[in-house]
Amino acid sequence: MSEQIRIALPSKGRMEGETLDFLAECGLRVHKPNPRQYTATLPALPDTLLLFQRPFKVGDVVEIDNVEGVVTDVDIRTTNVRSFDGVHVLIPNNRVFQAVIRNKSHYTARRFEVELNIGTNKDLAGANRVLLDAVKDVPGVLHEPAPAVTFENFTDSAVRTLLTRQGVCRDFSHLSIALLRALNVPARLVAVYAPGLTPMEYHAVCEALIDDAWWVVDATQLAPRQSLVRVATGRDAADTAFLTSFGAGVELTGLDVTAVASDFTLDDSVALTQLR
Repeated sequence: MSEQIRIALPSKGRMEGETLDFLAECGLRVHKPNPRQYTATLPALPDTLLLFQRPFKVGDVVEIDNVEGVVTDVDIRTTNVRSFDGVHVLIPNNRVFQAVIRNKSHYTARRFEVELNIGTNKDLAGANRVLLDAVKDVPGVLHEPAPAVTFENFTDSAVRTLLTRQGVCRDFSHLSIALLRALNVPARLVAVYAPGLTPMEYHAVCEALIDDAWWVVDATQLAPRQSLVRVATGRDAADTAFLTSFGAGVELTGLDVTAVASDFTLDDSVALTQLR
């Protein structure tokens, strides 16, 4: 049993005409009863199926094989693209037919993304309002779907944790420290063992200095504060890292942490608690 051969051809344009003329000169007449069909056959080669497609046309903005630009010409061998930096790129059609093609001119409406840098000390809610007000007045911008503003990739980890409400214990401890210091309350980071954590693990909390005493703050509330065992205290995570390497290659092959607590008092998260 012979396998079917499939040949992809453009459905319109100069390349379609040149290809069909070439096949006719070779004695390979194309049988396509309905011009609206996307398939055709070659009577001389019964096991061959022609597939007609038109992923783009001259003038379209496309991205093919990591090349982005405007299609300037399509011939029987290559697709010519003028990249946005002014480079004339010739892409072999055998690669075009096998590549993932992004045609950015196919639909009349398309979402554009614009990245802006905003200082983390700025009014982000106010910036959100200003940006949305500015965008909605731009001619051609649709009301549905509505424009949107998102904040991401914050260089300040405390701001990122506050806005996304996501992070690990170290992130929430840094956020707590930042908020306390903003209120002129001295704060520091503490690395602890947490027997009440499931599974038990190296944990990070912060301490606030109130009435000449340091009180523990654990924003994650993952373990009873009364069970925490102090390991190291510092200004931030850099001061309390369990391992620091300077230049040399280090491979951590294992870490065994053991802490035992005889009583796990229910932590109401409100009462003032001090670390041991």
